[in-house]
Amino acid sequence: MLFLLGLIYLLLPGMSEKQNENRNTNSIKTDYEILPASSLPDSIPETKIDSIIDLGKTFLGKPYGYQGPSPWPMDCSGYVSYIFGEYGIVIPHISRDIGLIVKTVEISDIKKGDFMFFKGSNLNDTVIGHVSLVIEVSNNQILIMHNTNSRGIIIEDYNISSYFKERFIKVGRVR
Repeated sequence: MLFLLGLIYLLLPGMSEKQNENRNTNSIKTDYEILPASSLPDSIPETKIDSIIDLGKTFLGKPYGYQGPSPWPMDCSGYVSYIFGEYGIVIPHISRDIGLIVKTVEISDIKKGDFMFFKGSNLNDTVIGHVSLVIEVSNNQILIMHNTNSRGIIIEDYNISSYFKERFIKVGRVR
């Protein structure tokens, strides 16, 4: 069985020796290619962020793992990867990998279009296990849109979500 898994791994498309060597560098492995962190745009115009958010809202209420028009089932990272990808911004399909390529910003500097990163279901974890997209920041509200495995694609206020407040890791910006 292990031999078969190893053989499948070696035969996966796009997995050359060079790509395997790059895994532990400043590159991020996606399902399709290795993307250097520098391949992201320096900034995303606010109008494009608004369009990305509007597209994301069309999926509200869809269940976790929904495939729809996406080439992959949408978990939290697949969801944000899809909606950004529709506007030409390619980001990984893995939340911890998205966390590696964004610029970390203080939560006090959070803006619409930023990502919020959280631990997964295990509070003892120290690695990113979930990602959400910030869609509005006003007064004492930080509205996030994300795909949760229990409620599907939703919008909620981070500041009143005890579940996510205790799992918060960082804020990241693609620009």
